[in-house]
Amino acid sequence: MSVELSRTAIALMSALSTSPALSQGKPSPWFPVPGDASYETGDTWTAGGKRYRLYGVQSCLRGTSFTNAKGVKRDCGEASLAMLVSLVRDLRPMC
Repeated sequence: MSVELSRTAIALMSALSTSPALSQGKPSPWFPVPGDASYETGDTWTAGGKRYRLYGVQSCLRGTSFTNAKGVKRDCGEASLAMLVSLVRDLRPMC
């Protein structure tokens, strides 16, 4: 994994923290990313007619590339998208 892709993964994990602090007596403003969300990029998805974008995260653009540890050139935007989907499905973050 490239350094930039590693930094993106760390930023996503930080942004998608699964342990928000909740105040007592008030309904939670936090909600899970819906299972039927449609992922557009490595930092954006749509659900329920709304577009959500991770604040402070800039994923790689499609059409840009990186070279993995085995020397294979890959589309960085597609890798960012796959990373976001994997993190959301595995970690079930709250927004």
